[in-house]
Amino acid sequence: MIELASQNDTHEIRSLWDEAFPEEPKFNDWFFECRYRPDTCLVLREDGIIKAMAQQLCYELKGVGKVSYIYGAATKQEYRRQGLMRRLLNFSFDMDKKKGRAASILIPQNKPLFDFYSALGYRTAFYVYSGIFEGMEDTTGFELRNASDDDIPFMDSLYTEKAGKNYVLRTYEYWREQINMFRTLDGEVFILLNEGNPVGYAFYNGDFVQEIFTPYTDIMLSLMCACFGKPLKYVTVGEDTPVGMICSYGKPPEGKSYLNLMFN
Repeated sequence: MIELASQNDTHEIRSLWDEAFPEEPKFNDWFFECRYRPDTCLVLREDGIIKAMAQQLCYELKGVGKVSYIYGAATKQEYRRQGLMRRLLNFSFDMDKKKGRAASILIPQNKPLFDFYSALGYRTAFYVYSGIFEGMEDTTGFELRNASDDDIPFMDSLYTEKAGKNYVLRTYEYWREQINMFRTLDGEVFILLNEGNPVGYAFYNGDFVQEIFTPYTDIMLSLMCACFGKPLKYVTVGEDTPVGMICSYGKPPEGKSYLNLMFN
């Protein structure tokens, strides 16, 4: 049976989650405390056991419409390679169509999963540019400060200007949640100032700049490298690294799209 989870399933779902995603226990705690909801979690249950699950989170993709973001898709180890995830995702597609959603999107956890999801009807559509910054630029006139909720309109304006043709629309609450999550998980969100005016932002966690948007990328990374005393890996808008996939129920979006800060 495939159905939405109930509150009584939370302990079993958390156990499967920790089995499938053991790398970041602090994030797992945050997700189940702040973001998890049974009514957005699909479970495949047989013989009274939850054998597979997936979060089905609703977002809006510019140029496409409402979409489901499949997140935390996992099958218990002893039940893998039995087609359970295929059944679960096919069920989610039917749910999407009944709700009038235009597509299902996801971010595969590793490269082999791109082939797995391709066989289920997804195609690679979302790309980023990733790099490692080791140099130093002249940063005269520029400085960093921590972001606040007051910076959200600026951050969203810069994001929508630079993210390209197709991207997830971000609400005010979306931005607040991401800022609070990064800080809870020992990260930080920075604003780049030029002569006191905001000209960029960056989400940083664990020696990794997960998203940086600014016309002054090298300058902002120079300031951050100086702050942390080490080279930094970073991600921004671009087309060199495939990161996400889409299964469209109608006309697919044209060209390459951007997808990031989706709990990935």
